[in-house]
Amino acid sequence: MSSLKKNPAIPQKKTFLIRDVYIYGIALRIFMLVLGELMDRFGSTTYTDIDYYVFTDASRFLYNGYSPYDRSTYRYTPVLAMLLSPNIWAFSAFGKVLFSVCDVMVGYLIQKILEEKSLSTNTIKICLSFWLLNPIVANIPTRGSAEPLINFTIFLSFYYIIKKRLLLSAVFFGLAVHLKIYPIIYAIPILSVLDSDYSQTTKEGRDENSAEITKSLFNKYLNLAIKAFNYNRVFFSAVSGLTFLILNLLMYKM
Repeated sequence: MSSLKKNPAIPQKKTFLIRDVYIYGIALRIFMLVLGELMDRFGSTTYTDIDYYVFTDASRFLYNGYSPYDRSTYRYTPVLAMLLSPNIWAFSAFGKVLFSVCDVMVGYLIQKILEEKSLSTNTIKICLSFWLLNPIVANIPTRGSAEPLINFTIFLSFYYIIKKRLLLSAVFFGLAVHLKIYPIIYAIPILSVLDSDYSQTTKEGRDENSAEITKSLFNKYLNLAIKAFNYNRVFFSAVSGLTFLILNLLMYKM
């Protein structure tokens, strides 16, 4: 019996779980937030992005009843100044924390999108690690850049496209373009997805007479143009464009 007790059990190799990716990813961002605050206060060089000070000054103007554009070099939407108002009445690093949360949520949306595509857990874990455990990615929100907020709205739009919730996808896409104009480039891949196969309401019998339609080159390209402007594409373009327009009009007088 004593000899049996002396034989140690074979240790099992600990599996690195998706949960661990989130834990280490959040810990990395907390570490960089604290490091950044220490560098700003005691270091010879500053860690915080200069734009973050511009955001904070614009929030201060807005909080005191003025226009955020009274702050010279502020060239962003007033929505950003509103979101960062706690920088004034709570604590100055609120915006960095908000951007870091958005950055982690982008990782979560990446996970959900890959799960919708039925990829293996190991593949999802690797892809998620490239985002959450990447110090270059973590550096962006912890320095005070607003890009993670924009990324979050873009990925929300992608996620709802996959979930076939076109209204929410279009609203978040319009919001993303309002926050910063460059996400408009994603309109092309999004609209390419919204073809006749996107929704299951299309009828297979519509192409029965395709041979007659494509008799001439002119009719062929005319048919392709008609198919390009299907309901899903028109609806997405209209809702996202309307969201962008309404937000611009609401922010115009600020």
